[in-house]
Amino acid sequence: MTATRLLIACLVPMLLAACASEGFQVSAHTQSVAYRNHVDPALILRASPPSCATLPPLAPTTNGGLAPLADLTFLMSLRSVAPAGTVLPSAESTARLNQQGLAGDWQALARDYATCGMLDRERLARIGKALGVRHLILPMVGYVVTNDTQQVSPFNITVAVTVSVAVYASIQVWDAEHGAIEWTSTANCAIAMEVAAAGAYPLHQALRTCWDQMLVDLIENRRGSLLRVKTAPPSTPETLNATTPDQAQALPPAAGTR
Repeated sequence: MTATRLLIACLVPMLLAACASEGFQVSAHTQSVAYRNHVDPALILRASPPSCATLPPLAPTTNGGLAPLADLTFLMSLRSVAPAGTVLPSAESTARLNQQGLAGDWQALARDYATCGMLDRERLARIGKALGVRHLILPMVGYVVTNDTQQVSPFNITVAVTVSVAVYASIQVWDAEHGAIEWTSTANCAIAMEVAAAGAYPLHQALRTCWDQMLVDLIENRRGSLLRVKTAPPSTPETLNATTPDQAQALPPAAGTR
């Protein structure tokens, strides 16, 4: 009897682990609004010479290291969704602002925005002039929540772990000359992944999904999108793209956004 129980104790975890789903369960939702009737994604994203620059992403200070990840994933999404785009990346924006002694202006803008949700027109105009653009894209991460749930066998052995992450992010497009918001989009994404052993949270994929869907909203003048899909796990960081734009269910354009 002891040998039988031992055999069962060994086989059950193996069988359950083999049945564990290695895919992603993705759920995402975006809402977008155009505040100015003359918003033209082609002029903003593909103008030559460039008329738009990306500002460094804003992220909660409680999540150490989140801002660089937000910056990287936004750049990857921008290149994926708008491969012919001419938008200056945030690294170039940062370098130009530092060269012209305007880092303090950006720091003040970011600090003030965190408390009142407004960007000072004079500082914004100086930054736009220094970058040589009229439009400024501001990516933001509101919060990140992670969780893991263990599946335990009757013999008190962990046979699978479900790791999940929920992300809230947003994008705003500002007119640097007039200090006005031209476009805003918000997104929330939840991704769950069942694996045989505990691993990293799919934060990279969640951020990419948020940025991808919001940028598609901007390009296609959508007022939002809904996304629910299950995909296979990626093999390398460069292919960590949980969704593609054509997988989303687009909502019709909002009235008066053209």
